[in-house]
Amino acid sequence: YRGDPAAPVTLYEYSDFQCPFCARHFVQTEPALNENHVMAGQVKVVFRDFPIVELHPNAPAAHIASQCVAEQGAVQFWGMHDRLFESQGEWGGSPDPAPIFARLAEESGADMTAFSDCLLTGNKDIYVNAALAEGRAAGVSGTPSFLVANNTTLQESLLVGAQPYESFVA
Repeated sequence: YRGDPAAPVTLYEYSDFQCPFCARHFVQTEPALNENHVMAGQVKVVFRDFPIVELHPNAPAAHIASQCVAEQGAVQFWGMHDRLFESQGEWGGSPDPAPIFARLAEESGADMTAFSDCLLTGNKDIYVNAALAEGRAAGVSGTPSFLVANNTTLQESLLVGAQPYESFVA
Protein backbone atom coordinates (compact mmCIF):
# COMPACT_ATOMS: atom_id res chain seq x y z
CA TYR A 1 0.00 0.00 0.00
CA ARG A 2 0.93 3.65 -0.28
CA GLY A 3 -0.04 6.24 2.33
CA ASP A 4 -0.85 6.44 6.01
CA PRO A 5 -2.05 3.07 7.31
CA ALA A 6 -4.52 4.95 9.55
CA ALA A 7 -5.96 7.09 6.73
CA PRO A 8 -9.73 7.60 6.97
CA VAL A 9 -10.23 6.31 3.41
CA THR A 10 -8.77 3.23 1.75
CA LEU A 11 -8.77 3.05 -2.04
CA TYR A 12 -8.40 -0.51 -3.31
CA GLU A 13 -7.15 -0.30 -6.89
CA TYR A 14 -7.83 -3.40 -8.99
CA SER A 15 -5.54 -3.01 -11.95
CA ASP A 16 -3.93 -4.83 -14.85
CA PHE A 17 -0.39 -3.74 -15.74
CA GLN A 18 -1.08 -4.33 -19.44
CA CYS A 19 -4.45 -2.51 -19.51
CA PRO A 20 -4.32 0.77 -21.48
CA PHE A 21 -7.11 2.27 -19.33
CA CYS A 22 -5.14 1.44 -16.19
CA ALA A 23 -2.15 3.21 -17.72
CA ARG A 24 -4.41 6.19 -18.44
CA HIS A 25 -5.39 6.30 -14.75
CA PHE A 26 -1.71 6.07 -13.80
CA VAL A 27 -0.85 9.08 -16.01
CA GLN A 28 -3.94 11.27 -15.70
CA THR A 29 -5.47 10.73 -12.25
CA GLU A 30 -3.06 8.98 -9.91
CA PRO A 31 -0.60 11.89 -9.60
CA ALA A 32 -3.29 14.27 -8.32
CA LEU A 33 -4.68 11.63 -5.94
CA ASN A 34 -1.21 10.99 -4.56
CA GLU A 35 -0.32 14.65 -4.19
CA ASN A 36 -3.62 15.91 -2.78
CA HIS A 37 -4.86 12.99 -0.71
CA VAL A 38 -2.30 10.21 -0.17
CA MET A 39 0.56 12.49 0.84
CA ALA A 40 -1.87 14.48 3.01
CA GLY A 41 -2.70 11.33 5.01
CA GLN A 42 -6.34 11.24 3.88
CA VAL A 43 -6.16 8.18 1.63
CA LYS A 44 -4.29 4.90 1.70
CA VAL A 45 -4.03 3.21 -1.73
CA VAL A 46 -3.86 -0.58 -1.82
CA PHE A 47 -2.86 -2.02 -5.18
CA ARG A 48 -4.52 -5.31 -6.05
CA ASP A 49 -3.51 -7.50 -8.98
CA PHE A 50 -6.29 -8.05 -11.51
CA PRO A 51 -4.72 -9.28 -14.77
CA ILE A 52 -7.25 -9.95 -17.50
CA VAL A 53 -5.51 -12.83 -19.22
CA GLU A 54 -7.94 -13.07 -22.12
CA LEU A 55 -7.07 -9.54 -23.26
CA HIS A 56 -3.55 -9.10 -21.89
CA PRO A 57 -1.46 -12.27 -22.19
CA ASN A 58 1.69 -10.75 -20.66
CA ALA A 59 -0.13 -9.27 -17.67
CA PRO A 60 0.10 -12.32 -15.37
CA ALA A 61 3.89 -12.42 -15.75
CA ALA A 62 4.06 -8.67 -15.05
CA HIS A 63 2.02 -9.11 -11.88
CA ILE A 64 4.19 -12.02 -10.73
CA ALA A 65 7.34 -9.95 -11.38
CA SER A 66 5.86 -7.10 -9.37
CA GLN A 67 5.10 -9.49 -6.50
CA CYS A 68 8.72 -10.65 -6.50
CA VAL A 69 9.82 -7.03 -6.25
CA ALA A 70 7.17 -6.29 -3.58
CA GLU A 71 8.75 -8.91 -1.33
CA GLN A 72 11.75 -6.59 -1.11
CA GLY A 73 9.78 -3.57 0.08
CA ALA A 74 7.15 -0.98 -0.73
CA VAL A 75 9.63 1.45 -2.30
CA GLN A 76 10.80 -1.18 -4.75
CA PHE A 77 7.22 -2.29 -5.50
CA TRP A 78 5.99 1.21 -6.30
CA GLY A 79 9.06 1.78 -8.47
CA MET A 80 8.26 -1.42 -10.37
CA HIS A 81 4.59 -0.44 -10.56
CA ASP A 82 5.49 2.88 -12.16
CA ARG A 83 8.00 1.36 -14.58
CA LEU A 84 5.57 -1.33 -15.70
CA PHE A 85 2.97 1.28 -16.62
CA GLU A 86 5.52 3.62 -18.20
CA SER A 87 6.95 0.86 -20.41
CA GLN A 88 3.69 -0.96 -21.16
CA GLY A 89 4.17 -0.51 -24.92
CA GLU A 90 7.61 -2.14 -24.74
CA TRP A 91 6.78 -5.34 -22.87
CA GLY A 92 3.06 -5.64 -23.67
CA GLY A 93 3.57 -7.10 -27.13
CA SER A 94 6.85 -8.85 -26.46
CA PRO A 95 6.96 -12.61 -27.10
CA ASP A 96 9.32 -12.87 -24.09
CA PRO A 97 8.89 -10.01 -21.62
CA ALA A 98 11.02 -11.64 -18.89
CA PRO A 99 14.25 -9.76 -19.75
CA ILE A 100 12.33 -6.48 -19.76
CA PHE A 101 10.82 -7.28 -16.36
CA ALA A 102 14.29 -8.07 -15.02
CA ARG A 103 15.60 -4.71 -16.25
CA LEU A 104 12.63 -2.90 -14.71
CA ALA A 105 13.13 -4.73 -11.40
CA GLU A 106 16.78 -3.72 -11.36
CA GLU A 107 15.85 -0.10 -12.14
CA SER A 108 13.41 -0.28 -9.22
CA GLY A 109 16.23 -1.12 -6.83
CA ALA A 110 15.43 -4.80 -6.44
CA ASP A 111 18.08 -7.26 -5.34
CA MET A 112 18.39 -9.25 -8.54
CA THR A 113 19.45 -12.51 -6.91
CA ALA A 114 16.38 -12.44 -4.68
CA PHE A 115 14.22 -11.42 -7.66
CA SER A 116 15.49 -14.32 -9.79
CA ASP A 117 15.12 -16.79 -6.93
CA CYS A 118 11.56 -15.61 -6.36
CA LEU A 119 10.65 -16.09 -10.00
CA LEU A 120 12.11 -19.60 -9.97
CA THR A 121 10.82 -20.83 -6.63
CA GLY A 122 7.88 -18.67 -5.67
CA ASN A 123 4.23 -19.38 -6.17
CA LYS A 124 3.28 -15.77 -6.79
CA ASP A 125 0.34 -16.82 -8.91
CA ILE A 126 -1.33 -17.68 -5.59
CA TYR A 127 -1.28 -13.96 -4.67
CA VAL A 128 -2.52 -12.94 -8.09
CA ASN A 129 -5.34 -15.51 -8.03
CA ALA A 130 -6.33 -14.46 -4.50
CA ALA A 131 -6.51 -10.81 -5.61
CA LEU A 132 -8.61 -11.80 -8.63
CA ALA A 133 -11.03 -13.70 -6.38
CA GLU A 134 -11.19 -10.80 -3.93
CA GLY A 135 -11.91 -8.36 -6.74
CA ARG A 136 -14.63 -10.52 -8.23
CA ALA A 137 -16.25 -10.86 -4.80
CA ALA A 138 -16.27 -7.04 -4.57
CA GLY A 139 -18.00 -6.79 -7.96
CA VAL A 140 -14.95 -6.05 -10.09
CA SER A 141 -15.25 -7.31 -13.64
CA GLY A 142 -12.91 -4.96 -15.53
CA THR A 143 -9.94 -2.72 -15.02
CA PRO A 144 -9.27 -0.33 -13.60
CA SER A 145 -11.80 -0.60 -10.80
CA PHE A 146 -11.60 1.07 -7.42
CA LEU A 147 -13.28 0.10 -4.19
CA VAL A 148 -13.45 3.23 -2.05
CA ALA A 149 -13.79 2.33 1.63
CA ASN A 150 -14.61 4.94 4.23
CA ASN A 151 -12.86 3.54 7.29
CA THR A 152 -14.99 5.64 9.66
CA THR A 153 -18.50 4.92 8.37
CA LEU A 154 -17.58 1.54 6.86
CA GLN A 155 -19.37 2.55 3.66
CA GLU A 156 -17.94 1.34 0.35
CA SER A 157 -18.50 2.34 -3.24
CA LEU A 158 -17.14 0.96 -6.48
CA LEU A 159 -15.76 3.21 -9.22
CA VAL A 160 -15.24 1.48 -12.55
CA GLY A 161 -12.98 2.70 -15.34
CA ALA A 162 -10.33 5.35 -15.76
CA GLN A 163 -12.36 8.00 -13.96
CA PRO A 164 -11.30 11.64 -13.75
CA TYR A 165 -9.86 13.00 -10.53
CA GLU A 166 -13.18 14.72 -9.70
CA SER A 167 -14.97 11.35 -9.51
CA PHE A 168 -12.61 10.24 -6.75
CA VAL A 169 -13.03 13.48 -4.83
CA ALA A 170 -16.82 13.10 -4.97
